[in-house]
Amino acid sequence: MLARKFREGWYWPNAALDHAGGLADTAGDWEKYLQYLAWLAGNTSEQRKLRFDRMSRGWVLGTTEFREQLAKEHQHAAAPLEGGHSDADEARTELLARRLGRLLRALGKTEADIARDRKSAPWKIAVAVVMKTSSAATNRWLGDALRMGNPFRVSRLVSAAQIEPKAITPFLHKMAKGKT
Repeated sequence: MLARKFREGWYWPNAALDHAGGLADTAGDWEKYLQYLAWLAGNTSEQRKLRFDRMSRGWVLGTTEFREQLAKEHQHAAAPLEGGHSDADEARTELLARRLGRLLRALGKTEADIARDRKSAPWKIAVAVVMKTSSAATNRWLGDALRMGNPFRVSRLVSAAQIEPKAITPFLHKMAKGKT
């Protein structure tokens, strides 16, 4: 999210940056965006105004007709979910593992470091932030792959680091310099 170098081609943050006050996709404005998110997290009246209570309901926002049409157009995508494990799941896991390997190499870390270092090591959090913002990595997958604990712990650590990134910034820069 923060560094273009770590983003997949499909990720386009302009709408979020624009909503936060017409911010640009620059390092300085990303700092402002993180400050905005921290402010928004503590401002319940603004959350009500933005209808936060409705954001996590349902699988898509839109009219009934829109939802039905979308479901019809993408019914093939639900097949792997209904049948359990699929080739797509294996492919996704392989891509995530490769991405993780590139990030570890950029940091000079190994599987032994994952096993040895504490669950909340700043470098692990930095890797989790990059993976969460540039791939389809889930909190569960990151918790297992980086030995960071349960998905809720991963979520809390990543969220806190995105609000206050100082502890992970050196690792983000190191990964940005590496060929990830």
